[in-house]
Amino acid sequence: VPAEDCRVVAQDNRVSCLIARAEQLLRAGRVEEAQANIGDALAAAPYSSDAKALSSVISLVRNDKADALRLAKEAVDATAGSAPAWLALSYAQQADFKLEAALTSATRAAELTPSALALARVAELQLSLGWTREAEKTARQAVAANPSESRAHMILGFVHLAQIKVKEAREDFERAIELDSTDPLSRLGLGLAIIRKSDLVGGREQIEIAVALDPTNSLIRGYVGKAYYEEN
Repeated sequence: VPAEDCRVVAQDNRVSCLIARAEQLLRAGRVEEAQANIGDALAAAPYSSDAKALSSVISLVRNDKADALRLAKEAVDATAGSAPAWLALSYAQQADFKLEAALTSATRAAELTPSALALARVAELQLSLGWTREAEKTARQAVAANPSESRAHMILGFVHLAQIKVKEAREDFERAIELDSTDPLSRLGLGLAIIRKSDLVGGREQIEIAVALDPTNSLIRGYVGKAYYEEN
């Protein structure tokens, strides 16, 4: 996280500095500090769509689904042309088990800004709905939009895993890890791909790394438990 203090930044750029800093803190898992920065951003600009969108994501991380949905809707209302606002809404809707609504919001975000992250989000939801062929096409578009975005490779890996294309999936997850070694889901995917090739110990070791990267994730912990059970 940059040492730059947003208080010394020119007033016009202060809000965007606080939002950027909060994003970095959130990626590093420092949720309380991210919340403090977003609080300052919203105090300076109460109607900032980007600040509300990130605040919604923080609420989701804290498992406050109702607040996340409220903030995401406010972000979209504030700026209907904001891709981050629609992405935040898609995450809040998914948490509310409204997958098709979440896909509609993510698609809107990708139409506004066809970034690798927005396209990967669309592919992720298509895969969740079982639309594997569409998900593969969109995930490939995400990789093409920015080949150095780890999440695009990670989602393509899960698509390939669903298609039982294990060799391709493993390559996707390895590329994602090269680009971002801190993402637990890429490690989980790699572990599952290795297990599919009957290397239970190697796969379990990768899933253990995923647990170490995100100890509170019950989904990943469940997979490591399953791997132990199969091994013994």
